[in-house]
Amino acid sequence: MLGFEPVKLPVLLLLLAAWAFPAEVEIHELPHRLPRLISVFPQGARPGTRLNVEILGEFLDRASSVMFLDASVSGKVVDVHPTSLTLEFTVSPGAANGPHYFRVLSPRGASNVLLFRIGDLPHITEQEPNSTFAEADPVEPPVTINGRLNVDGLPPFR
Repeated sequence: MLGFEPVKLPVLLLLLAAWAFPAEVEIHELPHRLPRLISVFPQGARPGTRLNVEILGEFLDRASSVMFLDASVSGKVVDVHPTSLTLEFTVSPGAANGPHYFRVLSPRGASNVLLFRIGDLPHITEQEPNSTFAEADPVEPPVTINGRLNVDGLPPFR
């Protein structure tokens, strides 16, 4: 036997634990990350249209719904990834031309607001390849062209 009385053994264990672990332990809290929307493609549509759009952002995992600030446009989540979403937007025939703002909701919270434009001109989406005049798509104005740069860098100007 160690020669300790049964009542003093827990006190000795507490003293040993206090000696083994420093009193000042740094606590690092993980910051709460709200979903963050960076871009939408295409950026707009005409009234009476249903289309899939791609959202790029951060912390988009588990996004569950889309909320527009007015009822003339609605959306639903089709596909979810941590940095991208596919959403289906439905634009009512009576939707007003101009900006319409939306956000995405998830268990993390509500995202920032992003702009989606409604316009009365026909909308077309660029077709790749189209980096040279020979590859350019024919366009009949007036029209809204939805396009984007899908490269990490740009070639030097000549």
